[in-house]
Amino acid sequence: MKPEFPVQKTDAEWKERLTPEQYRVLRQAGTERPFSGMYTSTKTKGIY
Repeated sequence: MKPEFPVQKTDAEWKERLTPEQYRVLRQAGTERPFSGMYTSTKTKGIY
């Protein structure tokens, strides 16, 4: 059984609504390059 999602849009609608980076990460399971994220060099305590 396929799960139901409250928001259903076509890929074209998602491309129109999201930035290219957001679309790649959210719809195509993309990730950022290793050691390129904004939290790579942070000294703030926390779990990232």
